[in-house]
This record gives sequence, C-alpha cells and structure tokens, in this order.
Amino acid sequence: IVFMPVWFLTGISKYLFTPMGLAIGVAMFASYAVSLTVIPVLARRFAERQGKKPASTSPVARLSNEILARVQRLLDRTDARYAAALEATLKRKKTLLLGVSLAFFASLGLATQIGRDFFPPVDEGEFQIALRAPIGTRVDETEKIVNRIEAMVHEVLPAEDIRSINTSIGAAKQGLRAMLASNAGPHEAKVRVELSPAQERKHDVEHYIALVRARAKEEFSGLSISFDPRGSVRQIINFGYQAPIVVEARGYDLAEGSKLASKIESILHTVPGLTDVKSVRQDDYPSLKIEVDRQRAARFDISQHDVARVLLGSVFGNTSRPPFMTDPETGFNYDIITRLGESYRDMNDLSEITLQHKEKPVLLRSIANIRRSVGPVALERRDQQRIAEVIANVLPGYDVGGIAEDIRTRLADLEIPSGFTVELKGQSEEQAETNKSLAIALLLALGIVYMVMAAQFRSLLHPLIIMFTVPLGMIGVFVALFVTGTSFSSTSMMGIIMMVGIVVANGILLVNYANLKREEGASPEEAALAAGKVRLRPILMTSLAVIFGLIPMAMGGPGAETYAPLARAVMGGLLVSTGLTLFVIPALYIIVERRFPTDMGRRKAEEALIDAA
Repeated sequence: IVFMPVWFLTGISKYLFTPMGLAIGVAMFASYAVSLTVIPVLARRFAERQGKKPASTSPVARLSNEILARVQRLLDRTDARYAAALEATLKRKKTLLLGVSLAFFASLGLATQIGRDFFPPVDEGEFQIALRAPIGTRVDETEKIVNRIEAMVHEVLPAEDIRSINTSIGAAKQGLRAMLASNAGPHEAKVRVELSPAQERKHDVEHYIALVRARAKEEFSGLSISFDPRGSVRQIINFGYQAPIVVEARGYDLAEGSKLASKIESILHTVPGLTDVKSVRQDDYPSLKIEVDRQRAARFDISQHDVARVLLGSVFGNTSRPPFMTDPETGFNYDIITRLGESYRDMNDLSEITLQHKEKPVLLRSIANIRRSVGPVALERRDQQRIAEVIANVLPGYDVGGIAEDIRTRLADLEIPSGFTVELKGQSEEQAETNKSLAIALLLALGIVYMVMAAQFRSLLHPLIIMFTVPLGMIGVFVALFVTGTSFSSTSMMGIIMMVGIVVANGILLVNYANLKREEGASPEEAALAAGKVRLRPILMTSLAVIFGLIPMAMGGPGAETYAPLARAVMGGLLVSTGLTLFVIPALYIIVERRFPTDMGRRKAEEALIDAA
C-alpha cells in the first residue's frame, strides 16, 4: 500500500522509483497469495511427515538436532528475558514514553546536521578537464597547452588506472559540428580522462580530480581550468546544465547582464564548498558589426535578411544546401563549398560586396556600415529570453542542499538591475521539486495505511497506536544516515517510505493479537503482555530478514552507490523501530484502552453479523 502514491510522483523521481515500487508491490501481492495457499499445504504435509518419521540416529541427524535444540534454548531465553523486560517497562510507562519522546526530538536535531543532495554521488570512472585560454588565443597555442595538460595527467595519475584520454580543441566555424561543439572557440578545449573500473582502482574519481586540480593550479595559474566528473548519470541529474550549481541572470541588456554575472561570480567564489566557479558568457570576442541603414536599404528593396544571407555565403560559403560531387571510383559524395578567398575576407573587401536590385549591383557600403567590435562568444536563451549563467562544482564532503541555502542567503543582498531576475538552477531546483513530490507521496502513504487499518480494526484509536511506529523508525533513519555520513537524497526518502510499510506491519501484529486476547476477556495489561510474548519472534524474523538482505546494498561499492542510502535508511529505521516498538506499542495500547476502553461485546456482535452476511 505504501508504494501506491509512487504512481503520482512527477519529474525524474517518477522514472527512478516507479519501476521499483511496481516490482515490490507485485512481489508482495504474490507473496501474500502464496502465504494463504501454498504455505498452509506445505506446513501440514511436513508436519505429518515429521510426526510419522522415526527418530534418526545418524551423526548428521544428531548434529542437526543438537543445533536446533541450542537455537530453541536461545529463543526461549530471549522470550523469557523480553517478557521480564516488558513487564518491568510497563510499570514505568510514562518514563518510557518520555524517554522515547526525548530521543525523537534529539534525532530531529541530529537531522539538521545531515547533508542534503538530490542524488547520491556515483563513480562512473571518468572526468573532464575544461580549459579556457584568453580570448584570441590561436588554436595551435591552445593545442600546446592541452599537450602539457595530457602530460601532467600521465605524471599525476597511476598509469594502470588510465584507460584513455580524448581531447577536443577549438570549434568548427560552420555546419552541424559548429552547433554541437562543446567548445566556444579556438581558445577552449576539453580533455576527457577515462579511468579503469572502480573495483580495479584504489581511489575514487574525486581523489584523482583533487590530485590533478592541485597540480594544475601550480602549472597553469593564469588559465581558467575546471574539473567535472562525467558520465551518463551525472548528465541526467544535471538536467542539461553544465554543473550541479547554476545561477541564472535573465535579462535583455548585454552589458548589464555581463556585469551582473561578474558580481554573481564574485559572490560564488566566497561560498565554502564551491570550486571551478566561472561565468559561461564570454565577452570581448572580436567580431565585425554590420549596421544596416534600413531606410536606404528599403529604397533598393533590400532587407536585413538579404544582407545576412550574402555575407554568410561570402565568408562561410553555401553550407545550407551545397551541391555535391560523387567520386566515380569510391562512390563517396563530397560537398562543394564556394566562398571568397581568405585575402578577400577582410573588413574593407566585405564592404565592396554587391547585392542585386532590379538586376543592378548595389554595394554593401552604400546601405550598411561595417566596423570592428567585440561581443559575447555566444548568446544563450531560455524561454526566448537572454540569460547569463554562472556555474560551479561542489567539493567532496559538501552537500548541494546546504550550499544552495548559503547561495540564496548571499544573493538576497545582491542589487539586481531593473529588467533582470536572478534564479538558482541546476540540481537544487530539481531537488526541491523531487523532495516535495516524495514528501507528498509519504503523507499519502501514511493516510492510505491509516484508512486501511481503521477499516480493518473498526477503530480510529488503534491505528493511531500503530502509527507511532513511524516516528520510532525515523529516529533510526536519522542516526543511521548521520553515522554513515550519508546525505538526505531522493533514494533515502524512498527508503523512508519503504520503512514505513515494514514498521507499521510490526505494530499491526502486536495490536491485532492484543485485540484477540481482549475479546477472550483479558485485561489491557494481560493482552499487551501476551501480544508481546507471542509476536516477538514474527517481528524479529521480519525485521532481521530485511536487515540482513539489505546489508550488501548498504555497503555501497561500485554500482551500488545509487541505492545505498535507501538501504541504510531502511536498516537504521528497522533496527531502532523494532526494539522500541516491542515496548512502546504495548505501553500505548494499555494507556489508550484504559482511557477509551473498547466495547468487546459490541465488536463480537458486529463480527457475527459480518460472518452471517
């Protein structure tokens, strides 16, 4: 039932957890069907054979019987000690509940010390070095710097841990490659380092990034170099952004936008835990600016589109629909690009380009003014509005949620020009939406569970007693995440939802049996004690089976980083909740039954009517 609200999740959490919820839900329904049909038949058959089978005297049988006898004696001692502890605890119910309440509020204080991330960090075995030389650097100079970076990587990292190094220098000037290039110009380059699998390395990818970053600061102090763990998971959780932390300034004016981005960049440099801070927009890129006199151009029936088309065709060639030639020997097609020669592409020659008006030539300089200028390398837009982004990476040991709060606090004092807005994007934005979606799913799960229990118990108070197992479990979740150094994330939130279903089932076992004893005429104290003694083993078996099954996942390691927080949250919640539930639920049951006693005679009459119907 607790996984039903998963169907209402939105965003990336829907795709992350809906398959898991569906798989667990179907498995639980199948298990329920087997427990009602197959298990009783097998239990009867094995019981009959066990009763008819003569005692074996083989060494294996004797050893097996001895082991079973010892286990049985251990269980009997556990039952006796628990019964004595429960009986003593129920004499101090107020002290017990006060202690548990203090423990819960203390765990809330502990929760404030736990970091908050959108998704657990995953070691995908690769990272990228982004180089940005001063604007105007020739591509051959950029290549020399890249060669030094590659040599540095080979010096710093163990040779056996490096699989490959791929480099991209500069960007194409036209065509599809120019649109898809990751570099903005000849002064930029990307160096992608692929490492060996995590299980074959002594250190994680963040350790190697730290080594290369420290060396790069010494050798390339005058260059802008950033480091970024790469991989498919990283790209997905960044949602198309270049880094996990993105501050977006949105507005039309280019000069004001660049000044605002520079101020934001200065602020981010002061935030602890951030590194590789840089503004995406690059100004002062050399360019030619063509100012068309629209009135004069209109006299010749020439539009700005005509001017742009002729200039682009003259400088870059007919790249939109070039004719092609087929090699008769190989069959390969070759595009034929025609454009002005390099010696005819300077500013003075471009002004002599002619356009046609009624089959008569019109010189470009007669309708437009060409001058040298500078401007941004590229203009980025979102929702058809100009934006200037400042990006940053998060250092290991820091969480995205805490850094996002720090950034918002610092940006609150920033003076924003008229016509501009500043927003924090990246993982923090999606993290807030996902956490909200999972919190709603958790509340829906608690509501559905309560309504189902209220219908089954035909009581509004007994389900409330059972629901107290949830805060008991949260104590263990907070402690487990804090001790293991695990941040709150979408997967740990999903672990809390899973934990709710298990701890509530433990409470149902206790309250259900206590009600059965009450129908037989037992007092609340006798019913609570009997429920604890009888339900101890089923509760321990259920909880321990889940805990032991989650140990491999909780240990993490290569490939298990994603769901390790989920396993740790469930294990911590079950460990603490199981121990406290066995004492707190009987105490609450006694208090509620004494103040609001259940009419067992009426309940029996209702059950008789239901059975008759």
